[in-house]
Amino acid sequence: MNDLNSVIVEGEMGSVPNDDGKCYVIVTRISKDGLGRVETTRNHFFVVLKGGLAEAYTDKFKRGRKVRIVGRLQNDKRGRAEIFAEHIEFKPVFDSENA
Repeated sequence: MNDLNSVIVEGEMGSVPNDDGKCYVIVTRISKDGLGRVETTRNHFFVVLKGGLAEAYTDKFKRGRKVRIVGRLQNDKRGRAEIFAEHIEFKPVFDSENA
């Protein structure tokens, strides 16, 4: 049996990719605790855009833009997990004046 290493993350761009194609995505999770109080948890996930992904979408990267990233997990030199993006989708941006 082959091991599976696949991840899908949906959130918002926390930064635009740097020269190395690295950025991060913020994922917000809203849930209720046992007493019915709303809890919000925000996580930052480091993403590495390789294979021309950063160059292909340069005009679409903007802090706060909703994004879905499909990729695989891999540890960096420090042992931290990073998402190596294989596919990226952006939520459409609509012009509010024409809506």
